[in-house]
Amino acid sequence: MAVTVGVDTWVTVAEADAYFARRVGATAWAALSTADKEALLVTAFNWLLYDSAFSLSESSEHPAIRHAQMEASWFLLNYREDYERRQALRASGVVSMGNRVWSETLSEVKMPAIIFAALSKAGVAAGGGVFVDIPGD
Repeated sequence: MAVTVGVDTWVTVAEADAYFARRVGATAWAALSTADKEALLVTAFNWLLYDSAFSLSESSEHPAIRHAQMEASWFLLNYREDYERRQALRASGVVSMGNRVWSETLSEVKMPAIIFAALSKAGVAAGGGVFVDIPGD
């Protein structure tokens, strides 16, 4: 199944291939099948499109949105299982875990800062606003 820009992706596989060819540490992308690349791009597209923190549409065209989708694809390739496991623990009411030598409090799992930065540049915060950095403590 091929991805279609403006329907289920903002990025073509060829664009993602070119991006990851120049990204440090991203050689694992090249080893993926086209089907796996498409699945990651579609999953990242849906993840960003349906996140209420952003005001995106299928036809969003800003280059920073494509950048965010590729970075989200990379995050999902590398951390999806851990991300989903942690989300499931939180959803089931687990707030902390540990043993005699280790403990952890489970906080909200957030997307990587580079994704938020790209979407900030595109000005697609909830309600069509923009992200604002407020200096201070």
